[in-house]
Amino acid sequence: MTAKGPMVQDYTSTQSQLAVHIAAAPSFEFLLNLFVYHEKDHDEAENTYEAGSTVIERMAEHGSPELLSALGELSGCGCGALWLGLIGHAFENAEARDVEGLVDTVRTLDPVVLRRYSLKGSGFKQENGYDQALIDSAAAGDQDSVAEMLSGKDDVGALRLLLEMEPEDTRARVVWILERFKDEVWPHLDDVSAVLKRDAAEKNTLSRTMSPQRLVDTATNGVTFDRQGWVSGIVLVPSAVIRPWVLITSHGSLEIFCYSVGEEQLSADPSAPPEYLVDMFKALADEKRLRILRVIDAGENQLSKIAERVDVAKSTAHHHLRVLRAAGLVRTVLTDGGSRYEIRREAIPETGLLLSAFLPGS
Repeated sequence: MTAKGPMVQDYTSTQSQLAVHIAAAPSFEFLLNLFVYHEKDHDEAENTYEAGSTVIERMAEHGSPELLSALGELSGCGCGALWLGLIGHAFENAEARDVEGLVDTVRTLDPVVLRRYSLKGSGFKQENGYDQALIDSAAAGDQDSVAEMLSGKDDVGALRLLLEMEPEDTRARVVWILERFKDEVWPHLDDVSAVLKRDAAEKNTLSRTMSPQRLVDTATNGVTFDRQGWVSGIVLVPSAVIRPWVLITSHGSLEIFCYSVGEEQLSADPSAPPEYLVDMFKALADEKRLRILRVIDAGENQLSKIAERVDVAKSTAHHHLRVLRAAGLVRTVLTDGGSRYEIRREAIPETGLLLSAFLPGS
């Protein structure tokens, strides 16, 4: 029999699994230290970031007047975005993962590309409605395009300064700052590389079975995302200096989440378990809460019915459900008629996985 008409196989409903990368490197934390320092005038870094005051003090103590002056010229909106943008560059280029290699690769980086990093990090990107041709023209040094793009924008003095230079001069200024910061201040900041590697290894273990959304939620302590069409992958970068914040940037089609490592990772005891692991097993180490999980799984999802089946007061059942929610074992679903409780089925295998990630032999 001969088929008439086109032969069609429809794959439009199929979405490929989002690639997730967990990466810790000295150059990432190096750039985030510069970001935090530059935020001191914009967001009061000494109060916003736990380590902000330390970065500012070390810079004042060990930074030369020339370095402080150069950084001062670039304070405010624009330069912080550049340091974040270079994280994507360092991720993409393995030789830029250490600080010396970062400086070397930026020295040979196309200066127009470097300026695009700063523009994109400052919000001037297609996803936000800006014309790509205008972005490229401004990055290449066309001053009419720079004026058009920055017209009516407040607090873009540093970005304007970078763009009014010749592209090669922008690159030379950035390289000079990186070199001086590397030589003068970076050796006097706390070395947290072991902490960051340990956290990244833990998240790599969790990535084996967690969905990308769940992994980002766990790493960032509550931040997740809806996948955009242009995103091909997620990069998770642990950091100590940005605590307690999560900083989100992008590089090409990658969405980059710089997340704060947990307090337990910074403790003097490297064997301290992560807080979410303790919370999960505390939640499970109670007979009433185990009964509540069984009741919900059997189909009862209203607070009053759950309390009745477990034979506790509604206030007590509500307390137990709060503990189970905090541990990631139960979710609340809001409906037109109120709310109901559901078991997070994906959290059941995660329980063993979290324990496995904590054990040194895993």
